[in-house]
Amino acid sequence: LEVMVRRIRPYEARKGDADAVYDMYLDLITSTVPDSRKRALAHFDRAIEAFNNIPLRDQPRRPRVGIIGEILLNFHPASNGYLENYLEANGMEVHLPTLIDFFRRRTIADKIKGQRAWSDFPFGAVLFNGLRDKFYGQANDIVHKKMERFRFYQGFSNTYSLIENVKDIVDATYIGGEGWLIPGEMIEMIKHGVDSFVIVQPFACLPNHITGRGLFKAMKKRYPHINIVALDYDPDTSFANVENRLQMLIITAKEREKLTGASATAAMAKAAPDAVEEATEKTVSN
Repeated sequence: LEVMVRRIRPYEARKGDADAVYDMYLDLITSTVPDSRKRALAHFDRAIEAFNNIPLRDQPRRPRVGIIGEILLNFHPASNGYLENYLEANGMEVHLPTLIDFFRRRTIADKIKGQRAWSDFPFGAVLFNGLRDKFYGQANDIVHKKMERFRFYQGFSNTYSLIENVKDIVDATYIGGEGWLIPGEMIEMIKHGVDSFVIVQPFACLPNHITGRGLFKAMKKRYPHINIVALDYDPDTSFANVENRLQMLIITAKEREKLTGASATAAMAKAAPDAVEEATEKTVSN
């Protein structure tokens, strides 16, 4: 539902249509799941059809930005100052990762530890976590099989795809903070045309400073064209300070889109990686 509402809302002809469909079917599905999975999935089918039927404006696609980081700040709008609303209001199309990967990653990490005999009871770890992982996979596959009917569907990744993205950067068993989720999710979004990222985390959250910012260098080396703004939140964080940094990201993304059109990312990275690196570093430091 969140994938669909974020894809449709910036382009809807009548403001509020996408949120109305989202709110209605979120209530229907969540209230039905405890009693009947079959009925809940039927509601989901109707939700896809409803999103497909929302009238859209004829306009170019907006620059895309991913919001990634610590789980609470990433997914709870009030905790990050309604960051998604601000970016959309300023002409961006926002992407967020899927929440299921946060919970599934520990199951996979524990299964791998069992396979490597790093657990106290390796056989039990493999058996128990393998079964849990199977349930996660089945749920994911069922939903995304239905999502193929969404008019803007562009495939999907599962948690193993994210691990594959970063296998040469960090080990799959390392899950301190958000672990390999941050670079894994970034790479997955880059594959779908997202080249601007806002990384949100609590001020002085050491695990995420290591696995978030600590992996920026590896990410920038592989993808020199990406634009990253890291935001640290604490109770005294001024929105004016946050807004200044977000505006730099927004301006850079829009200028990049104007200059190079649909192939902005690939063209800039290929033609002038050093210049792009310098510009991106300047944006982050500012």
